[in-house]
Amino acid sequence: MNCLSCKLSSKMPKKSKNKITSCSNGYLKAVANEAVYILEEYSLDAAKDGDYAVGFIDRLKACSCICQKEAKFRNIGKDIQSLKERVMDISRKRDTYGITHINNNAGEGPSCSEEMLKFRKEMSERDLENHLRNLLKERKYLVVVDDLWHQEAWESLKRALPDNNNGSRVILTTRKENVAERVDNKGGLLSYRKGLHEWQKAKTHLWQHMKNDCVEISHILSLSYNDLSSELKQCFLYIGIFQEDHVIDAEKLMHLWLAEGFIPRIREEHMEDIAENFLHELISRSLIQVAETFFDKIFACKIHDLLRDLAVQKSMKVNLFDIYDPRVNSVTPFRLRHAIHVQTERYLSLDLSKLKVRSILFFDMAFRILDHSKMSRICCTTFPHLYVLDLENIHFSGGDLPDAIGNLVHLKFLGLCNTNLFKLPPSIGKLKCLQTLEALILDSCSCELPPQVAQLTNLRHLVARYEVPVQVNRLKNLRTLKFIRCDQWKHTDASGLVNLQELGMEQIKKSYSLKSIGSLKSLTTLFLICIYGGTFPPLEPLSSCENLHRLWLSGKIEKPANLINLPKSITVLVLQST
Repeated sequence: MNCLSCKLSSKMPKKSKNKITSCSNGYLKAVANEAVYILEEYSLDAAKDGDYAVGFIDRLKACSCICQKEAKFRNIGKDIQSLKERVMDISRKRDTYGITHINNNAGEGPSCSEEMLKFRKEMSERDLENHLRNLLKERKYLVVVDDLWHQEAWESLKRALPDNNNGSRVILTTRKENVAERVDNKGGLLSYRKGLHEWQKAKTHLWQHMKNDCVEISHILSLSYNDLSSELKQCFLYIGIFQEDHVIDAEKLMHLWLAEGFIPRIREEHMEDIAENFLHELISRSLIQVAETFFDKIFACKIHDLLRDLAVQKSMKVNLFDIYDPRVNSVTPFRLRHAIHVQTERYLSLDLSKLKVRSILFFDMAFRILDHSKMSRICCTTFPHLYVLDLENIHFSGGDLPDAIGNLVHLKFLGLCNTNLFKLPPSIGKLKCLQTLEALILDSCSCELPPQVAQLTNLRHLVARYEVPVQVNRLKNLRTLKFIRCDQWKHTDASGLVNLQELGMEQIKKSYSLKSIGSLKSLTTLFLICIYGGTFPPLEPLSSCENLHRLWLSGKIEKPANLINLPKSITVLVLQST
């Protein structure tokens, strides 16, 4: 006899099962986020305990906090118990509706997908033509063939496509005129359109049809999205957090993916390499577009309006992020990432302290000044659990960052580009989880970094012009160090920077030595820029950089013949102002 859950499962429509599975997964994500929050609440208190000094007065202060700590730990214990009950409730519901193993085909033998692939491999070309023709015989179809090179390939495909006068269409692109001429001229042939005006008319006509049938287009675009892996889906959806028509810095996007935890850890590969592969995968699938390349790398990307709409729509369903809407002047409680495109002042006036927000990205160009009290509230009470804080383009009263930034002990990404922060506080050394610090401030000015930056042992990407020397050689995980002034590097022992892959150095003088750069065995990209009108010191030390692929030299080269001694691994060489 079947159990009740099996009966329910067998009688339940497939759509209902999918809905229940989706709800269950969403609920499970919420519980998982709650679990992380509880652990972080505990670690946050533990980190604060470590801040006390060892003096007598400080010990008295610590003792006075014991009662408060015990109360907090009791509350954490209650939260854990509540969480256990919710997990058991999820387990019961999944068993009741028979969806525990809905996606698990292990041990069930080969699937119909697999059998079809085996069947097709055994077919001859003529068998495949007939099979495809029979499949399409009674159907309305759209076939897109991109970049066809040979007439024979079109003739073979043509035999497999029945013409039943039912509105089916074939779109074919080719660079060869003789191939285009062999195609029947039914429904219009774009190869005969001449001049910009004709092509513009064709584009406008096609675009109008797409906009008029946005539901169908959304369905077609969803097919591309559904074909992505779960990790790629998150990375694609995240792009919707940016404003419409926004040109996105590709490097920053990948650093954000890392900080958000979207990039899986694979032992053989660095996470940055996986992130770059993800970027190329989304581009190859035409889900995002290359906006600009620089130095043989993707420098900026963008997303089409329709695809951004899809990303925002899907993100709202899975509660990936929330874009603040000042018209309703509220945010959805379960969305832990916030983007503020307009009305930043109104957003900051909300009571958001109970939402456990993980990421905040400010895009409001009209918001100019953030005073110390608001910034301190962000760091101390409103958002103590942030992973990502992007303050690009925001100006701070007084031109410095409050000490309270040190409270964000879980922070992994801190974006301060194009701000007026000429000095960062020593408390930044408390951000032990920080992976990316971007502090390339406005007007090519330099930012004073405190010595405590050398305590950020998890820092992987440092992008900043800075004056006071920092012991960067202690940052063993550093992979990117850009816009460093040569004065801050000349006494650095670089041998410890075993993971450094990209180095950008400015204001180089002829009297300096490049010897320490030769010890960077993992270096793949190097920018060297002399002071205005300056000449490079000898370039021989670079010959030891055996993995160097890209080299940018801006300045005069005293002996051009020395270029022959550069590493043979170089594939891109730029000589500027020489």
